[in-house]
Amino acid sequence: MKRLLLLLCVACTLLSYSCASENEYYSYDYLKNDYEQVAVVASVDIKEVKAVGSIGDKDAGYVRYLIRCQVIEPFKGDIKSNQTIEYYSVAEKGYDPEGYRGNKIVFLSSLFDKHKGGWFLNELENSSRPASKAIIKKMRKIKKQAEEK
Repeated sequence: MKRLLLLLCVACTLLSYSCASENEYYSYDYLKNDYEQVAVVASVDIKEVKAVGSIGDKDAGYVRYLIRCQVIEPFKGDIKSNQTIEYYSVAEKGYDPEGYRGNKIVFLSSLFDKHKGGWFLNELENSSRPASKAIIKKMRKIKKQAEEK
């Protein structure tokens, strides 16, 4: 009986730690930190995902994707609602690109390509979040505070 109780306590502790760290990823402070690092932040509807390059061998490495989406609500940057934008993202080989599709909050850096001589948008690593009501509410607050500065 004592072992069962101890096992339940350990399981509850691990579960609460897991939930806390997951919620931390969606916290105001994490969102604000990502917001401050990039040039463009928006709620988008991702329409098209296309592999455009890879690094590594056929079993391991990374795939670069070109993602086309429609802006639902801009939070930062020179973009407008209903505008179509495209950006690049990198994922490990084996990642299902369908996971990109749908409504997301994206954090995009503006980078310069010396070879092509132009600017492009690139997703901040591990920054995309689902476009839930709670996250959109936090993003609106962050945008409002940034505009007041």
